[in-house]
Amino acid sequence: MSEGAAVDYTGEIRRQPIGYWIKRTGEVLNHTIDERLRDAGVSRQHWLVLCLVREAPAGATRDQLHSSLRSLSDEQLDEIISDLCARGWLAPEVDPRSGVVRQTLTEIGRAGQLKLALVISGVRRQSLEGISEDDYAFMIECLKRMITNLGVEPGQGPSSNHRSKPART
Repeated sequence: MSEGAAVDYTGEIRRQPIGYWIKRTGEVLNHTIDERLRDAGVSRQHWLVLCLVREAPAGATRDQLHSSLRSLSDEQLDEIISDLCARGWLAPEVDPRSGVVRQTLTEIGRAGQLKLALVISGVRRQSLEGISEDDYAFMIECLKRMITNLGVEPGQGPSSNHRSKPART
């Protein structure tokens, strides 16, 4: 805790279990990110596709994108790819040897993805106002300890079909 910052553990903080605060924080962060991305003219799914394509050095195939975005139907993913191509943010490139189509970021797409990364980092910055780096690190270490105490390694899901990765920024 930051020096001089007193916390009243007798009020609302004590009445609500930590799961409530973790879930509520996630809800508010997700809502704010979705709202800010919408204000920038894209959906969260657009943002995720751009991040996945950026992370793939040779570009990303539709199958690679779909395996990372399993919550999207084939039609939804195709609509997002088409929209990003129409904006000039993605360009399909066909491998002449294999015929595999990979989506790559265009210069406009790189600039758009960078602009959106600033939107996301702005939400993160805003959410951390008044929280020192030491307090943030302590909070993360506490949450990691709670996960470990429950028999799961941080970064691993509670079951084999759950993947848990840090957020992309």
